[in-house]
Amino acid sequence: MEFPIVVIFLGILFFVIGIILYFVVTLQKRVPPDKALIVTGKGRKRVVGGSGTIFSLFPQKVQKLSLEALVINVIVPQVLTSDKIPIGIEIVSTVKVDSSSSENIIKAAERFLSKTDKELKESIQEVLREHLIKIISETKFMELLNNRETFLEEVSKSAEADLKNIGLKIDAVTIKDIFDVKGSMSLALSSSVIEIDNLKVITQNQDKFKIRAVCTIKFNLQELEKAGENFLNLTKEEALQVIKELLENKMRKYISTIKSEEISNEELLSQRIEELLKNDVKEYSLIIDSFNIKEIQKI
Repeated sequence: MEFPIVVIFLGILFFVIGIILYFVVTLQKRVPPDKALIVTGKGRKRVVGGSGTIFSLFPQKVQKLSLEALVINVIVPQVLTSDKIPIGIEIVSTVKVDSSSSENIIKAAERFLSKTDKELKESIQEVLREHLIKIISETKFMELLNNRETFLEEVSKSAEADLKNIGLKIDAVTIKDIFDVKGSMSLALSSSVIEIDNLKVITQNQDKFKIRAVCTIKFNLQELEKAGENFLNLTKEEALQVIKELLENKMRKYISTIKSEEISNEELLSQRIEELLKNDVKEYSLIIDSFNIKEIQKI
């Protein structure tokens, strides 16, 4: 009994449809939402992303590139602000492939597909570190403390072009910590008491005295450039010693211009030296809060 022609035709049709479905299922590749496929073939590259699919009938090289954001920590152990104050800083930045265009995705793929995750993060860290140091060196200490958002915007803006060249962009950046690497920050932001013990001085008429005094000083936070150059790029202990020597030299110089009888009144002498010091230390961004002579002894 011969099969009807219709049955034979339907059998052939179902067989062909089955073959087509097999090729469709086996040759197509689905793209996860957090990935982009870089398809290389016929001498060119194309990008498939956004939960799309590709159908590969001819030999093609297909590579997956992650579009997920990377959390990058960047630590700079020590760097000088524009007013020469040493700080350390750690920022946390969220960086990802700029998927707004196929060109950006291909740039990122060419740079990073051959790298491990560790190498990828290190490459991004190096770019961010370079621009972080650059912006800190152009920013005053108090601006950094009081206008952190503006500072971070400048860091992002500075790094934008270099990241774009490798197909990346910054999603977010925050300051995790600012380190007081030498004690300069705490010194700049607080008053310090300097004890002057047994300072030997000589009056105009060559009499010798020893003086004990105490001086309370602070820094002019609006004008820290001179303080940074002279004191705040040192350790806290070194800076206080230099300031102490500065005060002692000013005192010796003043007392060498007056006669012995003029230093008998400790209260009046304290007032005169305080006025002198207040005027003389302005150029160093120092402010004298108080100055008192505790004892004057002839030797």
